[in-house]
Amino acid sequence: MEKQEFNKSYKKLVLRFVISMILIATILVTKQTIINYQIKQEEDTAYIVNIAGRQRMLSQKITKDIAFIASQDDNFNKDLYVEDLKTSINLWETSHNELLLLNKKVNYLGSNLDKEITGLFKEIEPSYNKIVTSSKNIIKNYQNNNLTGVSSGAEKVYTTEATYLSKMDNIVKNYEKEALLSIKVIKKTQFLLFGLVFIMLIFVVFKIVFPLLRHLRKSFEKSTEYSENLSKIFNSMYGAIFIVNLDGDIILMNETAKSINPLPNSDFKISPLSQHMTFLNTSVEEIISKFDNDVERVDDFEVIVKDINSNIKNFVMSAFKTTYKGEKVFVISLFDITSQKQAEQILENIALRDELTGLYNRHFLNSIISEEIIQSNVYNLPLSIALVDLDNFKYVNDDYGHPVGDEVLKMTAETINNNLDPSHHAIRFGGEEFLVLMPNTNLDEAVVVTENFRKELEGKRHKTAGKITASVGVAQLNGESNFNDLYARVDAALYKAKSSGKNKIKLG
Repeated sequence: MEKQEFNKSYKKLVLRFVISMILIATILVTKQTIINYQIKQEEDTAYIVNIAGRQRMLSQKITKDIAFIASQDDNFNKDLYVEDLKTSINLWETSHNELLLLNKKVNYLGSNLDKEITGLFKEIEPSYNKIVTSSKNIIKNYQNNNLTGVSSGAEKVYTTEATYLSKMDNIVKNYEKEALLSIKVIKKTQFLLFGLVFIMLIFVVFKIVFPLLRHLRKSFEKSTEYSENLSKIFNSMYGAIFIVNLDGDIILMNETAKSINPLPNSDFKISPLSQHMTFLNTSVEEIISKFDNDVERVDDFEVIVKDINSNIKNFVMSAFKTTYKGEKVFVISLFDITSQKQAEQILENIALRDELTGLYNRHFLNSIISEEIIQSNVYNLPLSIALVDLDNFKYVNDDYGHPVGDEVLKMTAETINNNLDPSHHAIRFGGEEFLVLMPNTNLDEAVVVTENFRKELEGKRHKTAGKITASVGVAQLNGESNFNDLYARVDAALYKAKSSGKNKIKLG
């Protein structure tokens, strides 16, 4: 639900932000467009005023040239003024046409003076045409030696020039008014658009920035709370948890993990997992190699660890790949099963071992004997057994009591066990009877083993019971498919040893 509300608020803020930015950009572009337009009009106005000033100067020059032509007697000088008059008239006409075109282009925002200026241009047109026509006629009359025509034309120019100059002055004044109005429009536009931008900025601050900051603060508070809770959960979780990088270095571990092998310094620093704990049945490299190819998770494999005090502990390890702070890591969890293993060992000893002697019991024999016989027959491997029975043990119990009898049984079990190979099994078969199971051992080898512990037992003296001896029957598996047949032969051999004087070995 929180995620949906966050997404909804996020989309609303983004929409507001986008609309605000579009409006601000539009206002700024509009402002710049209007100002650029007005500046362009100002440039055209300045150019028009400049041309208008040149027109006034040219009209005066034309009048001056005509005055010289009409008053001078020197024909050479008159010719010069006539040529100068032609040039001035051509330039005046060109400037006049350019002035009319520029006036059509200039159009000020918020101004009603355009119509007045256009009217003034229409009013100035007759005087302009009269001066141009009269000036050209003067040139023709001069060329035709018509001095009367020159004088009458000059009079027309003199009288018309004042009107032309007056109208041109009015045009320039109106353009100056236009320029002042344009400046006011620019100022108003800037003020108005600045106000709109300011309002939009206030909107952005109160409707976007402040809500966003509130969201960020809440998100930060929730993130901090989440991190703190996660850290508490991480540190209080049952079992040791390590976060390890691809090189096998510990990035993070919980309190239980720290307690396995406390580091010398209290401040945790990145260190190899192999330095923090000693694996006896695997290695960090082997653990990481389990994640080859597409394996993402490894569950429930047992590891044996030696702690800082050289205590051996058993753990069940699970691990999976993930990402932590942008780095690929392994999360390794170790659950201490040492107590469970010890309990299992105790239960196993109770179930499979004789409580008095510590040797295996008949239950253990029954659990393995069928498999041993099958392997011996399938792979053609020798399998021998020895059945050991203490001589006159009944008298030990009767004369000295069962506690002394128990000591004799323990001494016998220890003597037998000390003379066996690691692959052999000593079993308390019942009462004072012991059975020795010897896989991969032929009859001759079995006799040697049996003779060793028989002699050693014969040479010992119990402090109370004195000399202890045993009779032994030995037999090798000879194609039997079950234990009963093999046992029948070894039991018969034991009977022979007892019957022939005891403390002997007989073969079955």
